[in-house]
Amino acid sequence: MFVATKHLSLRNKVVVVLLLVVIVGSSVWFSINLFKEFTEKMPDSGGRYTEALVGQPNYLNPLLDKLFPNDSAIDKLIYSGLFEYDAKGNLASDLADKYERNEGGKEYTVFLKQNVKWHDGEQFDADDVIFTINLIKNKDYGAVGVDAGLRISFDGVNLEKIDDFTVKFILEEEQFDFLHSLTVGILPKHMWSEVNINNFLLSKLNKNPIGTGPFELVKRDEDGDYVSSYTLRSYKNYHKGKPLINKVVFKFYPNRVSAIEAYNNGEVMSVIATSSEYIASVNEKNTEKKIMISPSYFSIFFNQKKSVPLAFDEVRKSLSLATNNEEIVKKIFGDIAVPMYSPLMQNSFGYSDKYQQNEFNIEEANKLLEEKGWKMEDDGIRKKDDARLEFTLHINSSQSSYVKIANILKDQWKQIGADVKILEHDKNSLVVDVINPRNFEALLSSHSTRFSDPNFLSLWHSKAEDSGANYAGMKDDALDKILEDLQKEINQDKRRELYEKLQEQIKSENPAVFLFSSGFAFMHNDRLKGVTAERINSSKGRYSDVHLWYLKEKYVLKKK
Repeated sequence: MFVATKHLSLRNKVVVVLLLVVIVGSSVWFSINLFKEFTEKMPDSGGRYTEALVGQPNYLNPLLDKLFPNDSAIDKLIYSGLFEYDAKGNLASDLADKYERNEGGKEYTVFLKQNVKWHDGEQFDADDVIFTINLIKNKDYGAVGVDAGLRISFDGVNLEKIDDFTVKFILEEEQFDFLHSLTVGILPKHMWSEVNINNFLLSKLNKNPIGTGPFELVKRDEDGDYVSSYTLRSYKNYHKGKPLINKVVFKFYPNRVSAIEAYNNGEVMSVIATSSEYIASVNEKNTEKKIMISPSYFSIFFNQKKSVPLAFDEVRKSLSLATNNEEIVKKIFGDIAVPMYSPLMQNSFGYSDKYQQNEFNIEEANKLLEEKGWKMEDDGIRKKDDARLEFTLHINSSQSSYVKIANILKDQWKQIGADVKILEHDKNSLVVDVINPRNFEALLSSHSTRFSDPNFLSLWHSKAEDSGANYAGMKDDALDKILEDLQKEINQDKRRELYEKLQEQIKSENPAVFLFSSGFAFMHNDRLKGVTAERINSSKGRYSDVHLWYLKEKYVLKKK
């Protein structure tokens, strides 16, 4: 070019250069747009995803993980159940190919997928299902840690092997939501049948599990007596297709603050924030925040058998009126919780705003107590005859948010002349010494439900008290009848009516003060794509579509 233009004037040389720049630029622009016109971005396989978890893992076993969120989260990636919850919190098939329900509602025949392999290459079949459920049903395993709630869900259920890939579940009584029980992870019979019951908790399989899920465990790193990380790799024979992410690494941190620091420092790609304070401490640069709220609810449950003042209807109603749910949510959780005024979340099937508890009204609460003879004493505490308006609220001290909630309630209820003492317990002591023997006057705790077919039989039925639930000790024939009818009724319109009656009945008794439904913020690097979970029934629900998550992308020709 320089030879061809050496006889040109400077001005003409500049013109030629500019023309060449325009031509080259136009060609590049045209090529880019042509490329975009005929290609599109698609997820590609590869990459390593890391997540911070708070606390230590215990047992990687779906029969032992209910009380351990870390275990439950990891198990979701390793194990599969016959059914699962999809990204919208609805029941969906997993290891089950299809099912049939007989007209009487007491028999469910489940047809299993036949292309499923365990992580060690063995074939998954009906024997694995029958072995796992029978183990859950065996009361002896309850003594070594198998969740009692699981066992109760299979009470009165017998199993019959039709063939290698067909299992029939025969129920003594109709149970409309029975399939939800089949979301529990299935254990491999060929591995666990050799484990003696006395060694069930100590088995090496609880640390080196074999499942049929999208990822398989390949490495466990320890630092002294502590586990520092678990490394999982995508399972090439996963029945829904090999996951796009090659490796998933869970790193364990002693508390939420250190976990968030690890995220801010780039040690991990994601972290969970459980309060507005924690969310504010996360570095927003290159971060996406996904709010996930479950239908489980937090309440103050009243034990009227242990407290004289709480046995009065007007006291329980006044405490409800004096509870400012929105203040609790705003001060502690921000946008990762929503106030609740009934046992059903607003988006749940059967919810009705006609039967909510009355919203915050201090004046109305004080007026009601005055009218019913609860007079304010000189010390600011109300009294009726010989009964002072005082009681003890029991809480789990290991959760900082529980302590904050209890203190806010103490201040709120003091405005109506109630003297509340807060008694803190560690998790195990709370369950063993307080909840199971019903040794409390008031209890701050939560009930786990779900978006589709909320399960209240095990939470509010009079018989549920024997199994550790029904914290308020409800003994109400009308409520029992509603709960039993919900197990039999198939018609959706009639089921909706039953849920309305349930809310009406609970409101009339005021056995608890409903506070809020909470969740968390799933904070992750914006490189992570494909997270579509919208509604989750528990924290592990964020992994409902984990096999479709991806870190890499590729360009492919558009389909005509």
